Amino acid sequence: MSPASKPNIGISCGDLNGIGIELIIKVFSDNRILDQCTPVIFASNKVINFYRKSVPEINFNYQSIKELSRINNKQVNVFNCWEEEVSITPGQLNETGGMYAIKSLRAALEALKQNHVHGLITAPFIKKIFNHLDLTLPATRPF
Repeated sequence: MSPASKPNIGISCGDLNGIGIELIIKVFSDNRILDQCTPVIFASNKVINFYRKSVPEINFNYQSIKELSRINNKQVNVFNCWEEEVSITPGQLNETGGMYAIKSLRAALEALKQNHVHGLITAPFIKKIFNHLDLTLPATRPF
C-alpha cells in the first residue's frame, strides 16, 4: 500500500491506570502495521514512556507531534494532548485516569472531525465516567 493511500488511524489512550497503553505499545511495536495504516496515539510522551519502561523487552519507537499536520506516515505518532505530569497508579480506578481518558478521546474526536484521522480506536476505559459528559460525535462522512 502506498503511503498516500494509507489511512491515519487515531487511538485514544483509555484509562491511564488501565491496560490500554500497555496494549497499544505491544500492538504498535510490530512495524508491519505501518504497511497498512499510520497510527496516531492521543496521549502524552510522559505516559507512553512510563508504560514503555514496564515492557522493556518490547522495542517501541514513535514520533512525538504537537500538530496534526506533522503526522509522519512512516512511523507511529504520539499526539501530545497534555504536557503536565500525571500521577499514574496502574490497576487503581480513580478520577485522574478517567479525566485523561476523556482528554484523549476529545482530542481524537476533534482530529476525526477535522479529517486528520480517518478512523478511531478507543483503548479500554470505564464507561460510567462518561455518563455525565456531553461527547458530541462528529457527523458521519461518506468514504
